[in-house]
Amino acid sequence: MRATFHSLAVQNDSAPLLCPGGNAAHVLTGRVSALLAEKYDVTLLTSFGTEAQDLNTAIKAHEGIEVSHTWPEQPSPLKGKPAAVVSDPSLCIPDADIILFLLPAFAHESYLQAFKPHLGKKDVLLGTMPCQGGFDICVHSVLPDLMDKVSLFGLETLPWACRISKPGQVVEVLGTKKEVDMCVEPTSRSEEIRDVCQELIGPTPSLHLTGSFLGLTLMNINSVWHPTITFGRFRGWDGVTPFEEPPLFYEGVDDFTADMLCNISTEIQEVKHKINEEYPDIDLSAVVHVTDWIKRAYQGQISDTTSLGSCIRTNSAYKGLTHAMKKVEGGYVPNFDYRYTSEDIPMGLVVTRGIAQLCDVPTPHLDKVLNWFEEHVPKSFLVEGKLTGTDIATTRCPQRYGYTDLRQFLVASRLVSAE
Repeated sequence: MRATFHSLAVQNDSAPLLCPGGNAAHVLTGRVSALLAEKYDVTLLTSFGTEAQDLNTAIKAHEGIEVSHTWPEQPSPLKGKPAAVVSDPSLCIPDADIILFLLPAFAHESYLQAFKPHLGKKDVLLGTMPCQGGFDICVHSVLPDLMDKVSLFGLETLPWACRISKPGQVVEVLGTKKEVDMCVEPTSRSEEIRDVCQELIGPTPSLHLTGSFLGLTLMNINSVWHPTITFGRFRGWDGVTPFEEPPLFYEGVDDFTADMLCNISTEIQEVKHKINEEYPDIDLSAVVHVTDWIKRAYQGQISDTTSLGSCIRTNSAYKGLTHAMKKVEGGYVPNFDYRYTSEDIPMGLVVTRGIAQLCDVPTPHLDKVLNWFEEHVPKSFLVEGKLTGTDIATTRCPQRYGYTDLRQFLVASRLVSAE
């Protein structure tokens, strides 16, 4: 099977294709190439600058990607080498059996456009992890005539908390989730594709099938976690004075920030309930409160489960992780170009806000975070409480695709019959 990771591309003789560069692509490439080489041929595809060349050079120098981990009954570190690292989709997409996006969601559309001329030769699994908001809508908008050859899947979040130590050479798994929700389209292939994904990532986390991409969109933990924690830490910053050291990200969550996280999650629950009141057959079981999510995802890794704040601060998988900062004269300042802003807002928070708007559900706490980021990025999404700003075209919210009515959106999402 041929797989591509950055795509991750997998072929069955076998080829996964990974569209990569990031932490998770390093982990998955090292793991699959080390343990499943007889079944999966891994190709890394990246069109970003000289990344393919740089990765190729680093991997060859180290004779593979080394993965340090604490997975039971598996040697640590693992070390595996992909079959190829390329920048040209024509070299791997036509023969790929699995294409897995492990890159920021804002790049999905450009990659899909580049893949389009090379798809259609054979059936392919096309997926992403994490599954940022609107992934399915984006794919259908770019590949409308190829969907009979494409099956979609998405993991709600990454299986691991991980960090690259040396690009193309060494990556460390800091923590592994116990359970992760995933979705498949068409649902008739759910168990088959779930089993393939489970084999690729390993026995943990356990992949739990859920019924809709809409559920994964609303339960996009990154879109709640990252922007809100960033807002909570820097809400009083004067925009000028540097910090001596990068502040701790999760361990630095204060009670105000934990309350904001709870309130935003509650607003998302209201959106879920509003949809299910009118459309009870839509499976939104994946959409749970963030307090329940972290306890489930990190079972056994949290030493104090008293409150959401204590769960975050005492999660061993989050230990030592810091805010994204830029080095400046005198110290460090927030890096608002990092993916916590560039990805988790337009492909996460704004998507959720757009669905809430279709449901007529007020989201004052979510709006407070979004308005703060609009001032610091700067971007324009909300105008007088509606998603009509000039930067909507850079997002995956329903309004970007012309959906202004809940039923219209649900029909396009293949969750409600058009009749």
